[in-house]
Amino acid sequence: MIEDALGNQMLALLIQMDAACTAAGLAEAVAQAFPQRPDSEILLSFPSLNVQLAARVPVEIGDERGRFSDAGGLKAHAGLASDPSHC
Repeated sequence: MIEDALGNQMLALLIQMDAACTAAGLAEAVAQAFPQRPDSEILLSFPSLNVQLAARVPVEIGDERGRFSDAGGLKAHAGLASDPSHC
């Protein structure tokens, strides 16, 4: 039973290592592709947003420009709206 448990632990560690190696390749691909997006310069102008974080913004909120009628709609989506009419 102990050998089986240690074997399962080793498999889990190998899966984590494989994911880390895949993530390194993904980070490089994002760094190459993201600057080609039309909004990349705008997103990269935000303080503290590097390429990896800026690339997550359209993933989180969507990249359809007409989705929010104004900034208040985006704030409501993020849970930051103080105006109840946007909720």
